[in-house]
Amino acid sequence: MSIKSIWESIELDQRQLKCLLDSFVKEPDEVMKAVILRDVSQAILHLQKLHSLVEDCPCKEAPVASCDEPQEVAPVEAPVLEQQEVVQIPLALNDTFLFARILFGGDVHKLKQFWGGFETCATYQQAESYLRENAPTVSEEDMAECLSFLEQFYSNRQSNIIP
Repeated sequence: MSIKSIWESIELDQRQLKCLLDSFVKEPDEVMKAVILRDVSQAILHLQKLHSLVEDCPCKEAPVASCDEPQEVAPVEAPVLEQQEVVQIPLALNDTFLFARILFGGDVHKLKQFWGGFETCATYQQAESYLRENAPTVSEEDMAECLSFLEQFYSNRQSNIIP
């Protein structure tokens, strides 16, 4: 497995655990507890595999600066960037596969790239515009399903149900 594919697995583990834990906090039960523990174990295995791959990855040596002579460093003015609210719309595992199928014929990687565009959409109207502009070939029925998901997310967000 490549580092990238393991990282994608870790991201899916994280999203799935978030959904499971949200449900578990509301209504704990033994079956959900067992599923969460199984998924945590799986996430740990993915993290250990990533750790091994990164640790074993051959790297070139970093250049070492000489400490014998002091070096002058010119001050650099960093540009002041305007803070923009970043909105991350979490997707449950089932939603990930659903939207990947609807929008990109099942390609989860393309969905992740596309979904990142919602980060700058502060309102439902902006998210709807982004979806309609970037997924024009989606059927009206599938578009309605995507919009319903987005509408629920943004209405919950305004009600402070989602941080």
